[in-house]
Amino acid sequence: MPSDRQLQPEKTRQLYFLINEFILWHLNRVRGRFDGDLDSALILGEIAHFNMQKIISRHHKPDAIMSEALAHAKTAKHYSEVPDIGQLIRHCNAFSISASTGIPRETVRRKIQWLQEQGWIEKNAKGHLAITPLPAETFKEFNQEMLAEFFNIYEHIQTVLQQD
Repeated sequence: MPSDRQLQPEKTRQLYFLINEFILWHLNRVRGRFDGDLDSALILGEIAHFNMQKIISRHHKPDAIMSEALAHAKTAKHYSEVPDIGQLIRHCNAFSISASTGIPRETVRRKIQWLQEQGWIEKNAKGHLAITPLPAETFKEFNQEMLAEFFNIYEHIQTVLQQD
């Protein structure tokens, strides 16, 4: 993939525009889904991604056992109930979420409380945070629409890159 220094200025501008078009479209949808509370969306995303790093990442593709465990997780209230997944979840806490997002700790704590009330995260006695299976179902259609739009923008990016 060429760097922006290797691209013609007009192509670079088109690519920046397309990327920003997707980001703005997505942020507007997230803002709407969270009643304007982008901090809660960011906190939920950070917790989920940190928790799932050992399960789903750029460097790890689920095998048959993990795929079966993920399918079983759809009926579980908590991932900790699914042995092949529960032991792989990397817990985090309010302090680490505050540090990674730049959101003040007290704000993070309040948002975590709201996320718990939604059933989207759980907090154990040690203050460790874990995503529940509920957001996967709650945001299923939202995520499918996001992926469709992402591929749409990707096709436009490919077109720009292939232009002479």
